[in-house]
Amino acid sequence: MREKLLLDIGLTPDLPAVVRLCRASKQHQLQAVTAVYGRQPVQDARRALQQCLGGPDSVPIYLGAAGPLFGEYRFAAWPDPEPQDTWAWDAIYRAALAAGGDIQLLAAGPLTNLAIFIKKYHDQRHLIKKITVLGGARKFGDAGPYSEFGLWADPLAAQIVLESDIPYQFIGLDPVIEAGFTAADLAGISRALDLPAPQQKHRDWLDYTTPDPIDLAKAIAATAYLHPETAAWQRFHAEVEVLPGPCRGRLLLHEKANFDQCFDMLWAQSLNAPKLLKVLDAAQ
Repeated sequence: MREKLLLDIGLTPDLPAVVRLCRASKQHQLQAVTAVYGRQPVQDARRALQQCLGGPDSVPIYLGAAGPLFGEYRFAAWPDPEPQDTWAWDAIYRAALAAGGDIQLLAAGPLTNLAIFIKKYHDQRHLIKKITVLGGARKFGDAGPYSEFGLWADPLAAQIVLESDIPYQFIGLDPVIEAGFTAADLAGISRALDLPAPQQKHRDWLDYTTPDPIDLAKAIAATAYLHPETAAWQRFHAEVEVLPGPCRGRLLLHEKANFDQCFDMLWAQSLNAPKLLKVLDAAQ
């Protein structure tokens, strides 16, 4: 039986590929997609999803948060979303209730929609079987020195998710960057996913000869989620740095539990690049 799946996503360069991968999976059945803000407004994410999911068998799309729960990252110049009959967090609850608690959630953006769902439907939060976050970072950031954008944008929401007691796992930036993809590998991934070749950007933590995989990071991580044999996993206790500063949004992973901690998180410690490339080649 195919695993029921909800996708919560913000607008990224590889959004179309993440959606296609989820829809094409033989092990998963995409039930609904919820849009969240990213580096662009949530309305832009919804429009991109509508372009990906249009048609008679369209998967329903729901509008979600336009900004983080708290903090200065508020995008005051962005328009407020129009009122909705069903917001993203309500759609998550209804889909999980209809599935009888047998549904997973894949998050590829700030975790604000999930945090609102957990707070609003706290007693029913365990209707979500598992949360997988395509994001997070310990060493390599795209929004701060150590921070991936999704957690940097709303670290408080991320901490709410981590403290929710819902089983969760992360496929972050670190294993994508450390997988050792060559420029030719990234070009091949782009072709396999029908995406433009990733733009090479200079980042302080990458030398000038290192290919930059970040524009493809969500799609690569989604492939690892759909094919978990391509990753090596390790269990940790996790926290998020929520205070302002250069480490805001950084994942803090503890290998040894204290008396009030448990090993409650799976982290993709590494990705097997040859296996991932083989999976993507077969999917063409």
